[in-house]
Amino acid sequence: MLPAAPGTRTLRQATGALGTLGAVALMALGAAPAVAAGPAPTPTPSSTPELVLGEMAPTVDGLRPGGTYDVPVSFTNTGAQALDKVYLEYSVTHGLSHTELPSNCVRFDVGSYDELPDKSYAICEFDQTIEPGVVYAPRSR
Repeated sequence: MLPAAPGTRTLRQATGALGTLGAVALMALGAAPAVAAGPAPTPTPSSTPELVLGEMAPTVDGLRPGGTYDVPVSFTNTGAQALDKVYLEYSVTHGLSHTELPSNCVRFDVGSYDELPDKSYAICEFDQTIEPGVVYAPRSR
């Protein structure tokens, strides 16, 4: 990972795959119990805020055509300073789509090219303070 410029925010994926997830139904972020997403990363105080994505299931089984899937994602600010705002991006590939998106999210599609499949992206903005050491997760409907 390249070093971040001073004052920028870094989002690092700790484990899991973010690219093959189903429907997204986010409204706001809430502090989540650490056990909800597996072991939380140990905070390492740093001079800049730093986000670490919690553990996610590498595959999703049992989805059927027309079915939905709530994305079980969490993240922790492992830095020493609070963040004012966070952006969370989801992407899905061929055969999956984002069903309902709240007003704090925007969706765009990228058509296939070369040998890559179509992709659909959703980027959600959470305009709230993210405190150091707290595990956060989007609330599902």
